[in-house]
Amino acid sequence: MELPKIELIISFDRANSTYKPNEFVTGKLKIENKNEGIFQRFESYGIVLKAEDRENSEFQFKFKLQAEEGEKLIETYIGVYVIVGYIAKVELKLPNQQSISESQAFYVQINSSGRDMIHTNKFPNPQQIKINPEKLKQGSLQNMPTIKLAGYIDSDVCLINNDFTGQFCLEECEGKVRSIELQLIRVEKVQNDKGSFQEATEIQLIQICEGNITRQLDIPFYMMFPKYFSCPNFTWREYTVEFEVNFIVILLDGFKITLNYPIKLIRN
Repeated sequence: MELPKIELIISFDRANSTYKPNEFVTGKLKIENKNEGIFQRFESYGIVLKAEDRENSEFQFKFKLQAEEGEKLIETYIGVYVIVGYIAKVELKLPNQQSISESQAFYVQINSSGRDMIHTNKFPNPQQIKINPEKLKQGSLQNMPTIKLAGYIDSDVCLINNDFTGQFCLEECEGKVRSIELQLIRVEKVQNDKGSFQEATEIQLIQICEGNITRQLDIPFYMMFPKYFSCPNFTWREYTVEFEVNFIVILLDGFKITLNYPIKLIRN
């Protein structure tokens, strides 16, 4: 038997569809009958509805957001190898073992998450940004043009709802600057009896400056953390998700300098 043309629509009461543990997830399910004709409705499928509900039917739902015994809730996160997602799913069972189902994702935030992975009591925890000829000579860039840059990151322990902020000043540079950028990196790790695996991927790249910027000028920077592709740092079973920020200086002749800063994302 051909399935009836019925559409299930799930909507949440909160506009941002965001909930926290022990809160009630509430919303409504709407059943829309897409069949044509007055008599081609639910009667042929053995579904009994009141006359006023034959065209559209709405049902309220409510359930408490809590983990099963022995488990814990983790913030919503969309990565490459690790994905944490939550959905509300409804199934409408019809005769002859037929059914129609629909699901809708909602977002979960966990208060104080990420704090168990902080190894310092200092917050905020500023970090220095420093590029000078002596530092470059310690690496492989022996023929690098003379460049001196100084600044700071306000904290490498970051509240995920706040901006990532800091400031820098290009004190001296023999070459011309093409671009200065901030790159947000996620690091996903898997470790079990079969071995370990780690991969870093870019989440977003923000250009702070373009062109040969003025020397001796203090330049602030700001970066927001994307809602779905970042989350408080966490470890769950064999999975670990962490984050890093790269401060990148690119010169016109192609030379690139990258300073790497592991960061800890936490929530209040």
